[in-house]
Amino acid sequence: MGACGVLRTGAQVVTRDQAQLVRLVLMCVAWAIGRILVIGIPIDLADFVVPAVLAAGVYVITEDLGQPRFDRGDGKYWRGRRIDDDRPGRGRLN
Repeated sequence: MGACGVLRTGAQVVTRDQAQLVRLVLMCVAWAIGRILVIGIPIDLADFVVPAVLAAGVYVITEDLGQPRFDRGDGKYWRGRRIDDDRPGRGRLN
């Protein structure tokens, strides 16, 4: 089915920019939760280290948010060509 077929292709639910904004909000929420958790800890650097670790953890966990998934068939090169686009007669650099 596809662009010119019987069925229309599904619209992209979340754009990359929207996904990055959601990722930023999740990091800020993780930072705020970390600040709340260290209220009773008397260690000097805990008020910075714990929120930073939580925000970094959310950053790592949400790394692929907004990027196409290869198991759904959305995987493309940066030029827009499909990964399995190996037509005969085309050179590697074309």
